Amino acid sequence: MRFAIIGLGNHAINRVMPAIIKSGNSIQAVYSRNPEKAERIGRQFGSEAFGSYEQMLSTDFDAVYIASPNNLHYLNALSALEHGKHVLLEKPMTLNYEDSKNLIKSAEKNHLSLAIGFHLRLHPAIEEIKRHVMKGDLGDITTIDACWGGFSSSKRTLTENSDSRWWGDESQVGGGSIMGTGVHVFDTLNNIMGLHPDRISSFRDPRDSIIDATTSTILSYGGTIAHAVSSRRMFLPDNSLRITGTEGTLICTNLFSTEIRSSLNVNGRIKRFRSGNIYRKEIDAFVDLVDGRKSAIASGVDGSVVVRMTELAIRSDMEGRSFPVYV
Repeated sequence: MRFAIIGLGNHAINRVMPAIIKSGNSIQAVYSRNPEKAERIGRQFGSEAFGSYEQMLSTDFDAVYIASPNNLHYLNALSALEHGKHVLLEKPMTLNYEDSKNLIKSAEKNHLSLAIGFHLRLHPAIEEIKRHVMKGDLGDITTIDACWGGFSSSKRTLTENSDSRWWGDESQVGGGSIMGTGVHVFDTLNNIMGLHPDRISSFRDPRDSIIDATTSTILSYGGTIAHAVSSRRMFLPDNSLRITGTEGTLICTNLFSTEIRSSLNVNGRIKRFRSGNIYRKEIDAFVDLVDGRKSAIASGVDGSVVVRMTELAIRSDMEGRSFPVYV
């Protein structure tokens, strides 16, 4: 498949673009708001460089991977779909729910594939976890605890790094830890449960800033209560998933990561996952989706649900109340 890239940040350059090449696909074109960077990265990957994404979208390729700042996701993806390109869009899908629904409608109208970069759906431990839940190995699921944290740069450091500067701009990023890692935790919970929550309540710190350092969210999935945490203020967390049920307990350490290095413990039986490139798996899954094969990649609908959950989590903290989740 012939790809083009919108947005040349560290994640795209160091993880996704190499995965595209290693999976046997090509990168035909790259776009950056920094023309010099576009030229440099274009030479690195053998791609044509563009200083205008509209001009790039008028050229001949199959699909676009979008990793631009969060506030540009909607316009970039909508334009790509209107130009007849399949879209693999980084998370968060958009910064508001209505925009996410419009992208789904555009993809359907133009008979194109739209997928969201929730790479953890392709983690080999996830299928095992879902199988144990579906088989009833844990009985009825009582609680789920999930956390993706770390200790990242201060706002000052982010604004001094040209590739990360937009992460310190409230209007561009739309949130802090919840946008960086919290959305992955939300999607993972939905994927495991096979549905979205019916109610949500959240607490953030600091409360007076759109850019949170830590967000703690309680979600109700019928008879299951889940606790999702994202944070930029944790030193060496194990970023684990813990599921407790009426007949067993499942713990997966280091699940929430950009690498595969997890250990899965189900009622004392341990299985380790140490090999594989999760982003290559994501690209393969996207190609499968475009080619009409079964795919585990997150759909536009999956991404839209998480946008709605994120909106409600932020509102919950700001207004001091819980919300039902209607999508």
